[in-house]
Amino acid sequence: MGEVFLNLLDYLELLSGQKSQCNSTIVVSFKGIKIICMWKIREYRESDLLEVLAIWETASKLAHPFLSQSFMAKELNDITNIYLPIALTWIAEEKKEVIGFISLIDCEIGGIFVKPNFHKLGVGKSLMAQAKNKCQCLTVKVFKDNYIGLNFYLKCGFKKIAENIHQETGHQILELQYFE
Repeated sequence: MGEVFLNLLDYLELLSGQKSQCNSTIVVSFKGIKIICMWKIREYRESDLLEVLAIWETASKLAHPFLSQSFMAKELNDITNIYLPIALTWIAEEKKEVIGFISLIDCEIGGIFVKPNFHKLGVGKSLMAQAKNKCQCLTVKVFKDNYIGLNFYLKCGFKKIAENIHQETGHQILELQYFE
């Protein structure tokens, strides 16, 4: 019989029968292996800016290898000077290190990014749960070729409502929506 692997949050939810946001230390012993989840979700502070931008850049290169460097440089500038100042942003933090973030402008997700070495551990789900607690209906635009982001949103219950061409890049972009 083969083994079944679950990410940390799925495993904890299966054990407890409850949804978890993992805002405190949880230790689960399974066949002698301890799984420790120690991140918390908090509001963004201006002092987080450099870590947030570094996460955005690293995760964006992984999720958007099809985008030009000039477009990415423009986006980095816009995030710093336009979007972060007007967005409601939450940070996932572990041991005082920023490991991910999600930003909302009204009830539209401007972005959700997690350090790649923290992917598939439930950090993104925790951030998304925070956004879902704020808004019962969420929207997001995601490049069709961003398989990492698209698969994550679909797993979080988002449904496609529109498909267009992104004017600046010429790539297909999907508009997704989540209803509680």
